[in-house]
Amino acid sequence: MSISSIRPESLTASLDIPLANSGFFLGWVGQFAAKTNRSGDRKTGKDKYSQPIIQQAGYGVNDVYIRYQGDGKLSGIDTTLSLTNAFNKTYSSSLGVPQEGRNIHFKINYRW
Repeated sequence: MSISSIRPESLTASLDIPLANSGFFLGWVGQFAAKTNRSGDRKTGKDKYSQPIIQQAGYGVNDVYIRYQGDGKLSGIDTTLSLTNAFNKTYSSSLGVPQEGRNIHFKINYRW
């Protein structure tokens, strides 16, 4: 398997918007990947290792979150509530492994 077949071209974009001076932020993360482009013999449908060539479709996955960054007495606290794969996109990695559907994550960090 060549390195190029492991991960197709991809783009990750993010947006983090502060809500006034409240310590809250709304955010979005988009991950977009091109379809795989595995090469091999078109007649046999196999690569140079005699393995079947299976192409994976491209995909776009969107995550949204709300984050709180503590100030004053709450300084050092950072919490995030996120909805990953917000539109419940069914997709597989470039190696054909099905990926997680919609999910909720809650994270709390404290730095001292």
